[in-house]
Amino acid sequence: MYKSPSLAFLGLTIIVVLQSLDRYTTEHCKQMSLLPSAPILAAIVYAAIAGAYLLVVPLATLFYFKARWYKTGSIERVFLCFLAFFFFPGLLLLSPFFNFRPQAREI
Repeated sequence: MYKSPSLAFLGLTIIVVLQSLDRYTTEHCKQMSLLPSAPILAAIVYAAIAGAYLLVVPLATLFYFKARWYKTGSIERVFLCFLAFFFFPGLLLLSPFFNFRPQAREI
């Protein structure tokens, strides 16, 4: 089935490790589950999605705006407008804390 003996050995090693892990988890962890209950897991997933939508992606979008605003072409400008529209709530939350205005020119 395998063309080289090293791949066969690797596959066999993975199978043995997985079987031993399965035996360990079924024997030693029956009374205590490491996974949280379903409502808590759902709350964690919702918090992660909300944090990504309201903080992480808009922050990356703001810095992308700063880096590319004066160098974009027409298609990239449409993409930037889409990002501003899609992540508007997060941009609205973060925008009071950032000042990306151009520096004053000396005359």
